[in-house]
Amino acid sequence: MTLVVTVGSANWVLQVSDRRFTYPPGRSAPAGADEKNKEVVIHAADADLAVAFTGLAEIGPLSTGDWLLEAISRAKGAESGFDACIDAVRVAADAAYAGSTVPWNPPRPLTFIFAGFQKNGRQPQIATVSNCQSIHFRTVEVSRRFGTYSVSNQPHPYHVAGATPAVAQDSRPKIRGVARRTRDCSAVADLVVAEVRRAAKHAKHGKFIGESCMSICISRDGGIHSR
Repeated sequence: MTLVVTVGSANWVLQVSDRRFTYPPGRSAPAGADEKNKEVVIHAADADLAVAFTGLAEIGPLSTGDWLLEAISRAKGAESGFDACIDAVRVAADAAYAGSTVPWNPPRPLTFIFAGFQKNGRQPQIATVSNCQSIHFRTVEVSRRFGTYSVSNQPHPYHVAGATPAVAQDSRPKIRGVARRTRDCSAVADLVVAEVRRAAKHAKHGKFIGESCMSICISRDGGIHSR
C-alpha cells in the first residue's frame, strides 16, 4: 500500500508519494523497505510524465516500478505519446493479472497514476489505470481487469490513491487552496508532504504509509524537479 497525492495548476503538476513498501503476512520487510521509490519520470513524444503506483510492490520478478518502465518500453508507448503510455500499462496489467505473473486469488489492488503536461497543453493531464476504482474514483471490488480513468478537465485537479482512509478530511481543501494561491510548486510540495506524514500517524491505516516521501513537479514549460 502507499499514499499518492497528485495536484495540479495552470503552471505545474505535482505528485507526492510516501516510500514505504509493505509486504503480506509471513514475509518480513527487507532492509530499506521505507526508502523505496514509487514514482518514475517518462519522457514521451508529446509529454513529460510522472507516474506513481499504489498496490503491489512487485509484479513477477520485477519491482512494480521496473515492470512499469518495461511495459511502456516494450509497447514503444513513449515514442507514441501520453495516451499510448497509459494504454501500454493497461494492456500489460491485464495480461499480468490474467496469467500466472500475478496469481493471487482474490486479486490484489493496483493503481497507476499518470500526471504531466502534453506539449502546448494549458491544463495538467492526470489519468489512472486501476483495477479497483470506478469512473468516479470510488473504491470498488478488485478485478483482474484494468480500466483507464481521466482526472483532467479541472483547473486545479486533485487526486489521492492508496490508503485514502488515512487522509484527513480537511487535507483536500487545504491543498487545493494553496495550489490556487501560489505559483510556487515547492510550497505546495511541502504542504502535501506534511499531509502525507500526518496520514502516516492515523491510528488504523497509518501503518501502510511511510513518513519518508518523494515528490516530482513538472512545469508547463517542461521543467522537472524532484526531491
